[in-house]
Amino acid sequence: MASKGFIELLRLADLARARSSGRQGGQVYDWRGIVFEIGGQRLIAPMGEVSEVLAMPEYTSMPLVKSWMLGIANVRGRLLPITDLAKKSS
Repeated sequence: MASKGFIELLRLADLARARSSGRQGGQVYDWRGIVFEIGGQRLIAPMGEVSEVLAMPEYTSMPLVKSWMLGIANVRGRLLPITDLAKKSS
């Protein structure tokens, strides 16, 4: 996901350079995304890949899983994994 976001940022930078130089080519493009921070690193995700932003839900711990897997949460009838990405990267 992060590499897709980085590629999209590069494309947007090129589009901005094109607009400032006057070579738009008649193409209208309205990109939307969300910026978030994990472990002090800013990341970006296209809105098409984000269904919603939640506060940390109550979750149930699971036995015999890696330390970074905190558990699972029931969010409107869907079971979602709750992970600690800072623990996963270390």
